[in-house]
Amino acid sequence: MHFYMFNPADFNNSARHLSLPERAIYRDLIDMYYHSEQAIDTSDMDRLARRLLCTTPEYRTMLEYVLDEFFVKRGKRHHHHRIDREVKNYKYQNRNADSNGKRNAVTNDVTQGVTPSNDACNVTCNADDTPMTSAERIRKFRQERKLMIESLTNIGVSVEKGIKAADLKQLYATHIDDVTSNVTSGVTKSVTHSNEQCNASNAKNTAITSNHELETNNQQPVSEGTHTSPVTVDDSFEDSFELTQQTEEDIRLAEQKRLNAQVPVQAEQIRSQHADDIENWIAPSIDTMRGELFRAGKMMQLTDDQYELHIEEFKAHYAEQALRGNPIITESNRKAKLRKWLAGEIDKQKITQARQEKAKGRFTTDNEDWTGTTAKNASDFDSDLPPIYHPSHETAKANDDMPLFLNGCKRMPLPGMTNPETEAYVDRYVQTGEARVAAYDRLLEEMKEAV
Repeated sequence: MHFYMFNPADFNNSARHLSLPERAIYRDLIDMYYHSEQAIDTSDMDRLARRLLCTTPEYRTMLEYVLDEFFVKRGKRHHHHRIDREVKNYKYQNRNADSNGKRNAVTNDVTQGVTPSNDACNVTCNADDTPMTSAERIRKFRQERKLMIESLTNIGVSVEKGIKAADLKQLYATHIDDVTSNVTSGVTKSVTHSNEQCNASNAKNTAITSNHELETNNQQPVSEGTHTSPVTVDDSFEDSFELTQQTEEDIRLAEQKRLNAQVPVQAEQIRSQHADDIENWIAPSIDTMRGELFRAGKMMQLTDDQYELHIEEFKAHYAEQALRGNPIITESNRKAKLRKWLAGEIDKQKITQARQEKAKGRFTTDNEDWTGTTAKNASDFDSDLPPIYHPSHETAKANDDMPLFLNGCKRMPLPGMTNPETEAYVDRYVQTGEARVAAYDRLLEEMKEAV
């Protein structure tokens, strides 16, 4: 026996008084009993103790105690009444299964194809109505497979190695008439006595009365090169069966190719639909987006025409992305993408403006200080070239190096600017709710990035 039922509750209740080594010895004895399907042989205690690893005197004493406690000695063996009963039932079931398999193997050749199929009952139960185990079902399947292959081989039908069960059953059903006639003739020849003597006497009588004429066409001798009807029928049937199989395979392959061709077409249609959706999307108004950007800390200074141009560029870009398989479908996602798009455009404008102002070396007329000497000598600054140095300019230069205070914080003038120009530049680009010193730090970072 390769496995048996083990009830841990029963074992613990019966072996509760045993020590840990004694429990282990008891389990080893039970395993040996089931595996050998025989009672424990105690005729040679030294050999038994060696097999159970009870080599010390202490373990040897424990082994003798367990045998005396749970087993009954009969002759040279120690028996266990419960294990004996289970082993007996196991052997009885296997004996019935083996006899049923042999009996079915003998009768299957004769009755296969003649009597109606009863596979459902054979799979679920044996002849004595006991349920079949998984091993019994597998064994029965292998026996039936072997018999079908042998029957087909005997009538001259070649069976491929590794043929599937469904294909084998179909092939067997196709040649069931030939298999049945072959089995019947084999059984008849082995059971009935030979009638060769009578046939020999009939042959002699036929030779004497040789004047008989052939009366029907069926009695005409078969000419050379002519095939008999059974062979012709079998060949045509096999050809038609193979042709049917090929036709079904071609149809299946063609259907698979058609489905595979439809998948790219459907995907292309979906991508085109997504691209059309984004191109026909109605974007939010400029006031709505101005409010969204204000909440994000950005001031949008765009006209309606500039806003429309940005919307067209946004749609064209994401329509191309949709054709590549990266669409934006939901309304909220499109709105968020547009907000990021416009915020990026605002940052680009500021960076471009900072670069232009730094390239000029001076700022626009809105930032110029027209008071004092600067206003008097305004004509001297019509050119893009810097003014000529004069010792009177030392005072201004000294003032440029002095720090300025924004919201109580000391800061140096922005690069290329004086203190008044820095304050004017900060006041121009400070955002709503933003401190002047925070605006100064932000503008300084943008100028550094632009450089």
